[in-house]
Amino acid sequence: MTETQTEPHNLKIEQSIEMASGGSHTAARLVFEGLVDGPLYVPDRHQAQPLSDQPSYPTDLVYVLGLQDVERVVVPVFTRASDIEEWCGLPLSYRCYDGASLFSAIPEQWWIVVNPGSEIEKDLSPWEISRLSEGHAAIDELVEELFSDVEHDTLSVGPVAEEEVKELQAELIAYAKSDPLIHKLILLKEERESVDEHELQKLLLGVEVAEAAERATLKQHLADLANVHQIGKEAVNIFIDTDINSSVTLGLFKNFSPFYTRLLE
Repeated sequence: MTETQTEPHNLKIEQSIEMASGGSHTAARLVFEGLVDGPLYVPDRHQAQPLSDQPSYPTDLVYVLGLQDVERVVVPVFTRASDIEEWCGLPLSYRCYDGASLFSAIPEQWWIVVNPGSEIEKDLSPWEISRLSEGHAAIDELVEELFSDVEHDTLSVGPVAEEEVKELQAELIAYAKSDPLIHKLILLKEERESVDEHELQKLLLGVEVAEAAERATLKQHLADLANVHQIGKEAVNIFIDTDINSSVTLGLFKNFSPFYTRLLE
């Protein structure tokens, strides 16, 4: 299969995996949803050039590429097809899967590594793969298990009192007014309670943008701006997408009022 310009990226994973690794339950849920829904790009077992580190395949009907990694076998999985050649250094043939078709194609006891070689990878154990094969119904259990060692639970997500973040909102509004690609800003608060009943809070910023917005750059600028106000606190988690009413990434925010809305002509 050759990548085309219309081949979609798995934005749900790409935009959430960093925040999930930082401890956000909300972002972790989005990563698991992205794994279930796809698209997921996986190199084929059979390539034009032989590859090293291939394991012993259990049957000839295993078509995904497996790599022997010390005592385990891993399947490299990517959120965008173009990253496969960058990772391997060779133009590999690959297939596009949704979660159900991929998880059923992976032999028992094999692992998945999402976006190997990237700054943030995600390993999926055989147990996680088996649970994800059941679809969205397993996500609550997976999120709970992922954070079980952190010793706190998510209590709620809701709006922030304006007096709590007045200066932060003013700075964000000023920045948004200078960038015509920003359409809306919504700020929420994720509240958690630790085992010693100490309440923990994290701010979540939803940003609706125009299709042309460079999201990675915008996310970094907003993070730099917002986190000046978070010294000694947890960093603000930022979610960016177009059209809040149809976006899965911004689904958490669509029932809450924005504190900034650009008046479009």
